[in-house]
Amino acid sequence: YLPARFVAEALGYMVEWDAEHNVVLAYPRGEEKPDISEVIDYIEDEEIQEPQEPKQPEKPEEPLPQQPTTPEMPAGETRPFSGTPLDPNDYEAHGGWAIPPEFKLPGASIMEMTVEELRQKPVVMGDGYRVVYDVNIQEDKIHIKQASEGNAEGSIPAPIVLAKGNDVSVQRDNTLVHYESNPYTHGYYISLEADPGGGTKIQNISQIMVLSYNQILAIENPLYEGG
Repeated sequence: YLPARFVAEALGYMVEWDAEHNVVLAYPRGEEKPDISEVIDYIEDEEIQEPQEPKQPEKPEEPLPQQPTTPEMPAGETRPFSGTPLDPNDYEAHGGWAIPPEFKLPGASIMEMTVEELRQKPVVMGDGYRVVYDVNIQEDKIHIKQASEGNAEGSIPAPIVLAKGNDVSVQRDNTLVHYESNPYTHGYYISLEADPGGGTKIQNISQIMVLSYNQILAIENPLYEGG
């Protein structure tokens, strides 16, 4: 079973709970919150027409923990995401895997850079939804320092793709992990038993791709040996 909130947020939606009307509201991130007053009126009219059971006294709701937010940084220390249009047909996936859905979203774009360039100026993605600060690459794990908007459970690390040229079969999704601090460093395993081809070697990875809705930040792997 997948929590609907995590799935919606991973696809670029805002998810809110309207406690007054018992309604879950999801709408595209960056757009204005839609007016649902007509929907609420319709629902309430339907409820009036059916027999109503006596309502039990409501218990006072406990306040939710304060939501973590992306830290504000002084001007000039970060750079905005600036990518070029991405064509999903330029990529392929093997072993029963599919092209990541982020590659197929309207306006999908890719920004390429080196680890050193990233460390000099972190990249702000998704209109401030996520900031990528640094990448530390080891033989078995890739550690990415990042910050992101969160919810009551905390902040969720970005999904990544370990690209082998145009092969984007090796995908790492970590939406079930939460961090209370911002920024935070999350480690992604390079090789898993489920990998196509029996495991991934860091020397075969050409780029580490950080995904944020329709934005793909492609960071060159300094340990790449070609092939």
